[in-house]
Amino acid sequence: MASLSDQIDRLTRNTRSIKVTAAQTAKAPTTFTRAVLETHLGDLIRDIDPSELGLFSLVEGPSNASEAPDPQIKRTEFPGATPLKRRQARPEVKQEIEPEVYAHAALKYIEQ
Repeated sequence: MASLSDQIDRLTRNTRSIKVTAAQTAKAPTTFTRAVLETHLGDLIRDIDPSELGLFSLVEGPSNASEAPDPQIKRTEFPGATPLKRRQARPEVKQEIEPEVYAHAALKYIEQ
């Protein structure tokens, strides 16, 4: 596996190549093109925010017989309710729910 500095050097060479090619083909670059081609690499790469750390997980990808499996990034599934889900219509009959039901639901949620 290549080191991080090798990967950054390769990325820098590729971006310079794209910049040269785009400069040759585009006579008057647009604002978007200028922003993409002239942005410093350090402005594009940043550390992970701690709140983002749990959003993704690594899973083993499909493997060939001759190669080791490549890890793949997968979104973490969250079974809880989100604000985007619509509430379902409930009947007007109110039931008294015992506190034990809430306790069991909370324990089940924590175990997931």
